[in-house]
Amino acid sequence: MTHSINPYQVPAAADPSTTVTPARDILILIAWFVSYFYPIIAVGSVYLSWFTAWLLIGHQPRPMVDDPQQIGGLMNAVYPIAFLLISFWPPLALCGLFITWRCPIPSIRQRYVSLAALFVSYIAICAIAAGFIHLDPGRVFEWFAD
Repeated sequence: MTHSINPYQVPAAADPSTTVTPARDILILIAWFVSYFYPIIAVGSVYLSWFTAWLLIGHQPRPMVDDPQQIGGLMNAVYPIAFLLISFWPPLALCGLFITWRCPIPSIRQRYVSLAALFVSYIAICAIAAGFIHLDPGRVFEWFAD
């Protein structure tokens, strides 16, 4: 009885550049979710900066009165991040549209109907975020752009 496997031979290691690890899969999934929900994150960042300003100045920030760049403190970190997220929204939203088709969830990626639904829901997310900016409840974006 002969065996073709040598118990004393070390098995060949897989190429680390092609090896998929659970941690890498999770990072890819997180990156995909961030890019997919980017419009909501961008709008939310403006509201987060507005709420931060409210906490720092003790009242709701008012357009043309409470300049977000002049509040200081934590706003010196929060405002630039929100400004960058909103400023890069048009090109990054377009990238998110293309990233939608590269969904890392196999059960969705294998069905064209699921991908189409994902694509349509991404357009809806962008439209809702843009509508939210246009309606500007609480005049938050007016204050932010001040």
